[in-house]
Amino acid sequence: MAITILQRMRGAAMTDFALIKRKYRDNSIAVLQQLVGQGRIEGSDYVALNPRRKDCKLGSFRIDINTGRFHDFATGDRGGSVIDLAMFVYNCEIVEAAQKLKGLFPFLAHQPLAVQGTLAKKKEVDICYIWRKSIIAEHEYLKNKKISLGNALVNNYKRQSRLVIPLTDFIPSNQSEFTIKALQFIGEDGNKRFSGSFKGLFHIASDYERSKDTIVIAEGYATARSIAESTDPFVVAAMSACIPQKCC
Repeated sequence: MAITILQRMRGAAMTDFALIKRKYRDNSIAVLQQLVGQGRIEGSDYVALNPRRKDCKLGSFRIDINTGRFHDFATGDRGGSVIDLAMFVYNCEIVEAAQKLKGLFPFLAHQPLAVQGTLAKKKEVDICYIWRKSIIAEHEYLKNKKISLGNALVNNYKRQSRLVIPLTDFIPSNQSEFTIKALQFIGEDGNKRFSGSFKGLFHIASDYERSKDTIVIAEGYATARSIAESTDPFVVAAMSACIPQKCC
């Protein structure tokens, strides 16, 4: 028992709770959507269903968007921060809740996301900022297409959720060689746009390390993800690109 308490004390001492709370404000809606699911915004509140009970109607479970402070007026459950919210959702103690938040949202720990590789110099600042502010999360477009996120991420811009899809012009042999040259954005309604010119660029829909003996070329992100999830060959979404024969 004494060892367990000591381990908890050490874990708490090594966790920067204030940083998590501060960084949460930068992308609060994305965090709340992942923690409690889709809801609606009413003033400064995010209104969603309580994930800990059979809640069938929006209204009683409310979360302050800026702080994560929550209150269920039906049950009396409440907490004062986004960390308290994570403790409530996952039914765990504070250190574990903070670790779960940092695992889901690396920007809360001020760490780079593990997916990216290096960024191209062209529009590097904008691409870097958007990519590092994006997270692993659910998205309505994915549900509609019945596909998983793959190598893409999710970002909230002007409180609108959008897929952020990395584009490149070279198929790497592994993830560390991957370079982002531009981004494609897909809204919840399926509306698509690109961060500048995307000619000659494509998206890698498979795991970066998958064998490239056979490469399947699809037209867009959703089609490529569907193929990648159901077959073994390496799959790319060509967009408008011609895939070079000597690609890796």
